[in-house]
Amino acid sequence: MPILTQSPSKILIIRLSSIGDIILTNPVIRALRSRFPGARIDYLVGKEYRELLDAHPALTHLLTLDKAQ
Repeated sequence: MPILTQSPSKILIIRLSSIGDIILTNPVIRALRSRFPGARIDYLVGKEYRELLDAHPALTHLLTLDKAQ
């Protein structure tokens, strides 16, 4: 795994399905926010799982994908 020499300005997490996996990413989101406080952290999730992350304070934007379309 490469060592970061500078902080990323943007981070995108993608988890489109699997409710358990989405819930288990919560510690990762918090750790990323703690490690990179100035970074934009976006999360792409399937539309049906939006409510799981809707009010997450560490996320900059929550993006949804409607897989039915």
